[in-house]
Amino acid sequence: MRTNPSDLLYIAGLQCSIGNIHMEKKNYTQAMEYYNKAMKLYKRENATNHASMASLYHGFARIFYFQKQYSDALNYHQESLNIQQKHLPDNHPDMAVNYSGMGDIYFSLCEYQNAMEYYRRSFDIRKKSLPHQHPNIALSHQNIGKVYEAINKQNDALEHYQKAFRIYRYSLAADHLDVIDIKKDIERVTAKLK
Repeated sequence: MRTNPSDLLYIAGLQCSIGNIHMEKKNYTQAMEYYNKAMKLYKRENATNHASMASLYHGFARIFYFQKQYSDALNYHQESLNIQQKHLPDNHPDMAVNYSGMGDIYFSLCEYQNAMEYYRRSFDIRKKSLPHQHPNIALSHQNIGKVYEAINKQNDALEHYQKAFRIYRYSLAADHLDVIDIKKDIERVTAKLK
């Protein structure tokens, strides 16, 4: 009995989703297992440019980032972006996620100018495509703030951290980890300014 190609693509999407669950639990080996299963199905159906592949490549990028294999992570983010650019409008928020991930990589490599460039790309997309109180806009402010803090521009860092805090406070519970983290960022930079 022949399996319908759309069924196989659906199964590949499920494999990717299971991989994402393992990623969130930091089970990188299991996540990689499911991502590889999904990849095999996409290749089998000659669907390596299918829109869903962007999510799969993003998953691979995250695994490699957490394993500090930054070159591989950047390559997978770029592959994900290439597919997104074919299938999504220019300011789709999913593209912002890849730009932010690339910023994280450059930040980890202490390449702050590159990190800022990608964080700003992410921020610009999020500003245009998300409600102004969305937590991902706060995340972009926080990321820009951490670059300013790293290059010793504490006033600029504080400004972005405070913007992030106002959005997080509006959109998340007071005990949410992001709210707690941004408060620590503000306290740390405020202490540096004294």
